[in-house]
Amino acid sequence: MSEERFQLLINARDAFSGSLRREIEIRGGDLPGLVRVEIADSGPGVPADLKTAIFDPFFSTEPPGKGTGLGLPKSLSIVDSLGGRLELRDTDGAGTVFRITLPSAPDEDEPEAVHPENTDASVRSRQAR
Repeated sequence: MSEERFQLLINARDAFSGSLRREIEIRGGDLPGLVRVEIADSGPGVPADLKTAIFDPFFSTEPPGKGTGLGLPKSLSIVDSLGGRLELRDTDGAGTVFRITLPSAPDEDEPEAVHPENTDASVRSRQAR
């Protein structure tokens, strides 16, 4: 699962172009039956008109020849294949936060897993179309 986290870190680094404040934060946590990882950056955020396009294959905000536009779609595919979700959290222009939510490994003592779609009101780009 490191490939999609690495891609999100690369995107966070690239978001700093021309920014004086350059911070990337990685947070983790869990809920019953779920594991979460968030990657946040202090860049300019994702403009509202691009939030539905960033997960589309070959879409890139990079100049021609620099980005392939495959990083986020590939990350989304990996997370989906593991039964999880990759979400772009709304930050009102104060940076960008991507959240990965995955089912945790089964444990006889834990309650049944809660499906990631029912845990918060986050925006998932693919569902917004």
